[in-house]
Amino acid sequence: MARTRLGDAGGFRRQHPRIMFEWMARQNFDWRHVDLYWVDERCVPIDDQQSNYRMTRESLLESIHLAAGQLHRIHGEIIPDEAAILYADDISRSFKLQPGELPVFDVIQRAWDRYAPASLFPGEPLILNHTGSPPRSGWKSSNSTA
Repeated sequence: MARTRLGDAGGFRRQHPRIMFEWMARQNFDWRHVDLYWVDERCVPIDDQQSNYRMTRESLLESIHLAAGQLHRIHGEIIPDEAAILYADDISRSFKLQPGELPVFDVIQRAWDRYAPASLFPGEPLILNHTGSPPRSGWKSSNSTA
C-alpha cells in the first residue's frame, strides 16, 4: 500500500490544527500508512508552549500509534542550520528523492497566518532557515517550502 504524506504547518493561531488533530484522533483510522511531517516549527524546546510538535503530540500523537519512522519533525530545539540539514536529509531519505528532486506531499495542513510556509515562493531550496522573528512574537522558526 502507498504511503500518505501529511504535512503539519502548525501556525501562530495553533487552535486551528489542534481542533483538526483532536477530531482526527477520535476517528477509527488505520495510521500504519501515514507519515507525518512538520513543515514549520519554532526554534524552541519540544515541551515549550509555542512548539508545533508539542501541540501535535498533545492533540493527536498521544491518542494514536505512529512508529518512529512515520514521524518527520523539524528539531526546533537545536541550532536552526543543523535542524534544517537534518530535516532535509530526513525528507530526502523518506521520499527517496534523487538529487534536485523536490518532495510532493499528499496533504499539507496550512497555517492560518502570514508566516506560514505557504507564503514562501516555489523554487526555493528544500529547507529555508528563517532566523528572523515575526513582529510581536519574539520566536524564530524553520520552514520548508510550500
